[in-house]
Amino acid sequence: MDFTTQFYILPWRDILLLLFLATILFSVLHLRFRTRSWWKVIVGLLWLTAVLGILYITVLKREKGMECQVLLTPFRSWKLFFSGEQQEAFRYNLMNMILFLPYGFLGFALLPREWGTGRKLAALALTGCLYSVLVEVLQYRLQCGEAETDDVIHNTVGAFAGAVLSWAEGQVLVWLRRRKKGKGAYHA
Repeated sequence: MDFTTQFYILPWRDILLLLFLATILFSVLHLRFRTRSWWKVIVGLLWLTAVLGILYITVLKREKGMECQVLLTPFRSWKLFFSGEQQEAFRYNLMNMILFLPYGFLGFALLPREWGTGRKLAALALTGCLYSVLVEVLQYRLQCGEAETDDVIHNTVGAFAGAVLSWAEGQVLVWLRRRKKGKGAYHA
C-alpha cells in the first residue's frame, strides 16, 4: 500500500492533526526565517512539490487505458452521498479539497505582498481551478480517471481554503510579533 492510499484511509482526527502540525511547523519556520533571502526559494520549492504531487497522485500514478466518463453535473457526488447511494463520496470530496490545500497555502505565501489579500485569494482560486481543469482533461485524455465537475469544484475550494488558512496564519504571526514587541512595556 503506497503513501497516498495510507493517507486516504487514515481516520479524520489523524488527517486533521497532520494538517494542524504541518501548519504549525510552517508557521514557526516562517516566523523564524521569513526575512532570509532563501526562505522564498524554500517556499517556492515546497509549492512546486505540491503542484507536481497533485499531478502525480491524480494522473501519473494511475493505471492508463480505463474506460472514462465525463460527469458534468455539479454537486453530483453530494447528491449521491445525501441520498445514501454513495457514502464514500463525503471522504472523496474532502480529500479532493485537502489535495489542493498546500497549493493555496504555499501560493499565498509566495505571491507579492503588494497584491493585497483579495487579489491573492482570487488569483489562487482561479489558478487552482484552471490547474484542476487541466488535471481532469489529462485524466480523460490519458484514460486514467473520470473527468468530473465535482473534482474541479472541490479542488478549487481546497486551493481557496489553503490561501485563506495562509492569510490567517499571517495574521496570527503579525499579532504574535506585536505582542512580543509590547512585552515588558507598561500599558496603562
